[in-house]
Amino acid sequence: MAHQVAGLLMDSEGSVPFAHIKQVLSRAFPYSGLEDAELEKVVEFMRKMGYLRRDDQDLYRTSRTRLYYYENLSMIPDERRYPVIDLTNQQSVGILGEEFMLTMAHVGLNFIVKGRVWQMKQITDDGKVYVLPVNDPTAAIPGWDGQILPVPGALAVRVGEYRKQIDRLLDEHKTRAPVVEKFSRIWPADPYGVRRVVEEIETHRATGAPVPTNDRVLIEGFDRYIIIHTHFGDVLNFTLGEVIEELFRRQGLVRMWWWDSYRILYEMTADTADLDLEDLFLKQVFGVDEPVLGGACHGVLHRHFPWELQMKQIAERFGALSRGRLMYGGAMKELQIRFRLTPIYDETIREAQVERADFEGVKKIFKQIKEQNMEVRFFRSKDKPTPLAYHILYRHVDIPELIAPENVAADNMARLRISIEGRAIDLLCFECANLANDITIAGLPDHPSCPKCDSKLLAPVFWSSGYVTSVLHKKRNKATLDENEQKALTRARRSADLVIAYGRRAVIAQSVYGIGPQTASRVLSKMHESDDEFYKDLLEAKLQFITTRPYWNN
Repeated sequence: MAHQVAGLLMDSEGSVPFAHIKQVLSRAFPYSGLEDAELEKVVEFMRKMGYLRRDDQDLYRTSRTRLYYYENLSMIPDERRYPVIDLTNQQSVGILGEEFMLTMAHVGLNFIVKGRVWQMKQITDDGKVYVLPVNDPTAAIPGWDGQILPVPGALAVRVGEYRKQIDRLLDEHKTRAPVVEKFSRIWPADPYGVRRVVEEIETHRATGAPVPTNDRVLIEGFDRYIIIHTHFGDVLNFTLGEVIEELFRRQGLVRMWWWDSYRILYEMTADTADLDLEDLFLKQVFGVDEPVLGGACHGVLHRHFPWELQMKQIAERFGALSRGRLMYGGAMKELQIRFRLTPIYDETIREAQVERADFEGVKKIFKQIKEQNMEVRFFRSKDKPTPLAYHILYRHVDIPELIAPENVAADNMARLRISIEGRAIDLLCFECANLANDITIAGLPDHPSCPKCDSKLLAPVFWSSGYVTSVLHKKRNKATLDENEQKALTRARRSADLVIAYGRRAVIAQSVYGIGPQTASRVLSKMHESDDEFYKDLLEAKLQFITTRPYWNN
């Protein structure tokens, strides 16, 4: 609307009456019910921004009108991009968008990029995401460059319907083979994929837990976690999770919560064994009256709806913020206060209700449960969660029962070794000042020596090898070294001392990104019995460097 107002002013040679602008805008379907007060609020905000001038009921363009109009022709938001880097080889594996980073990302998250599953190990202040590959595709969510595409409710309901059919057929046949055979004919999938789906439901049933379906909600208690198994899709599950969290928050029961298309996970302040789940949900959650539910929905929308990114993008479209501006943390949270009484806030609320939330859907679910048109079942998992709960627990919480297999770590060590041994380096001899170029680490003996003088006092040089060599020649000729030259030569000599003491492993350690002579010395001094232990410590040292680097200048 603001953009169209600016366009109408640019089309005019002089003033444009307020009534004329409303008349033109009202011809378009989105503004067919436009009220004077709504247009008044937008016009007044534009006046304060300097995009127009007003004289009673007449509006005039200003020097900023044209600039605003042409800088905001596109309604597509500008998003920051975050490079994803493999810790084992320092190679870029993909890009993540700003929405994904602000709403989903955290250290430990499993996600998919380019068909592989990765786990976030560190997110740096300069916008780099360091990852390691993991072998658990069932516990991963897709990473997106751009707007996150939600799983629609209709698709989630269809999954629930299929689960109900599998549950019924397993009751009927008692074995999985005829069930797999039937769905292999119905679904456009190979038998292996169908068998995996049926096996998961079969394993879930073996725990004694009811199978969640499109018309059955399963509420599972495990340790200090509550998992609500639903089939409502991303938007409705998110809204339902927010409303229930609001009701829990008033009683001080919940610490954190997460959601996906088929589950809502709460970390409670007490073990669920100490909670009466049936009483808690059937009376204190789904049993609340309409005014309390309405108040919870209002509280979610106006107090803690996570809409900072939404508001930032709207403010950019409105010209109140420069496009593509980097904002995070406190600056993002201040946007609600900054734009509280402006059309930007109103538009954020409107978009949240239309695109990001479904409060009417939540009220419908509460009504269906009260009228017993939707079944609610309860189950307590003791030693480990049900297979269907595993997916969301593994992504978000640290539970010993959910630790990834050992072969994942072994695979990462192998990747790191391949990356290091494939590198070519220069070796500078401190005895004869000979520089051997492009030596492949994989071809080095356990105790490398100079090909010219056979000395083992060799410094691996990874940067400016010609410069360091010239400084060493200068030193041998007894010339005076400046401060920078002295530092470069001292560092190289410390590297050489490590090589003469530890051989090839010293070269390997110092070739890892972020590991200099001091850190390499600490790692090498552990005298590892196996290469896997050695490479594991190198990987941890690299991650430690990435984590602490922002604080070095403080």
